Amino acid sequence: MAGFEFDPIAHCYTLGGRVLPSVTQILRGLDDFSNVPARVLEKARDRGSRVHAACNLDVLGTLDENTVDDEVAPYLAQFRRFLRESGFQPTLTECRVYDDKLWYAGTLDLFGDLPGCIDVQIDIKSGLIPRSVGPQTAAYACAMYARTGLKTRKRYVLDLKQKTYSLPRLDGIGDMDIFKNQLRKFNEGKQ
Repeated sequence: MAGFEFDPIAHCYTLGGRVLPSVTQILRGLDDFSNVPARVLEKARDRGSRVHAACNLDVLGTLDENTVDDEVAPYLAQFRRFLRESGFQPTLTECRVYDDKLWYAGTLDLFGDLPGCIDVQIDIKSGLIPRSVGPQTAAYACAMYARTGLKTRKRYVLDLKQKTYSLPRLDGIGDMDIFKNQLRKFNEGKQ
């Protein structure tokens, strides 16, 4: 089968020329943001994208400090604090994964090792922690294993705030079942 590709402008994954739905698209129905004004959601999404980009470039060692704006800087500072205090050693950042059996794809934020635990997946959030984050990371873990054979041993969400951070563990045993149910609904909705 032809290669796995990602178009960042269209935010579209393809495998062998066929479109793969993203984990985010599939899980969209789990989180209800209907009470939140569209402009507020867009602002939060934009900030989250910029925070992710800064964290990714920081891990890669290619971040130009002059490109970090005043809104993103406190979140980046907390990300760096987390790295120092936790001892987390990233081995992958912004890793695109897919599952060619269940037919979906996504981009996991961080994969690496914490002291005492190898093969840890961390999803970075800089706003509200959505209900979908457990199924999201479970889907990434399944796709990571399908694509690379790397097994995620623990999943976490790195909750970045301007003055602090937390690292709750995501250990819902039904998270992958929730994802599969949402995937089934997504696929039924396309027909």
